[in-house]
Amino acid sequence: MSSDVISVLVKTLLVASLYSATAEESPLFKEGPFAIEIRLSDHAVQSLRTHPRRSVSANITISGKTWREIPVRLKGSGTFQNIDEKPSLTVDFPEGQIHLNNSADDPSALNEFIGAYLATRADIPTTRVNHCVLTLNSRRLGLYVVKEGFSGTAELNDTNPTWDDLEKSLDLQDFSAFVAFEVMICHWDGYSLRRNNFNASRDKKTGRLKFQPAGMDQLFAKPDYPWQPNMTGPYARLLMESPQGRALYEEQFRGMGKNIYHSNEKKAQVDERSKQLAPLLTASEFAHFQAERDDLLGRIQARETFLRRHLTINEATNHNPK
Repeated sequence: MSSDVISVLVKTLLVASLYSATAEESPLFKEGPFAIEIRLSDHAVQSLRTHPRRSVSANITISGKTWREIPVRLKGSGTFQNIDEKPSLTVDFPEGQIHLNNSADDPSALNEFIGAYLATRADIPTTRVNHCVLTLNSRRLGLYVVKEGFSGTAELNDTNPTWDDLEKSLDLQDFSAFVAFEVMICHWDGYSLRRNNFNASRDKKTGRLKFQPAGMDQLFAKPDYPWQPNMTGPYARLLMESPQGRALYEEQFRGMGKNIYHSNEKKAQVDERSKQLAPLLTASEFAHFQAERDDLLGRIQARETFLRRHLTINEATNHNPK
């Protein structure tokens, strides 16, 4: 692996047009960070206090354009906050669903952004990500992560699967790449390691399940996380318990590392995304963002160093049995 992991993030921070190559263009994902204002009636606010998951109508303004009577509701589990705090929101625009995440578990507000970029570098299907500064009924709530909604979700029944189930339900190359990706970025709260945040949908041509990472707001928390860990997601566990599946996983992991961590960009360009956010943030918000960004970059560098060292040792062991 290349040691220049931070320079990979240059493109992460520069590519504000975001990451789904086949997705239709959206005004929320064509440009960089934006300001958004949501106006709710008193009745709508009271409804969200009582029934936070029930949609209410809102008027939403972005860059001078206003959408009227757009369905909005609160979202979140561990990061849930009520309408009078800093809530996460799901917004059902005519052009498609988006999520405004308060990033309560990610002080940098960059994990989802970086995770989506790295997924694309690894050919893992994902949804697009951006940033905004949200004002709700004239109350400034600050920096949010903007996520595109999934286009489809399939019911997943993965209780006690067999290897035949695995081969029939999944493209093993694709799935082993998905598992390798989650481990590589320390996505401990995803499907493979916890069976929690993920999306599964059906491939229109083959009918097989395709997994997408989700809830990537706590990445790289443990840079020395083992690269061949025990799995919790039943399909992932079964994959790693089979010699054939484990070999597929290792092949994907090694190849993926070269794709994710290779870039000739200069570290100095990392500041470009910060420059884009600076006009939207207050001085204290921007200082906080920079400090958290630097902390995240340090963890990513530590993860890359750990993986490079351990994979090299493993390769030496494989090729030199003595």
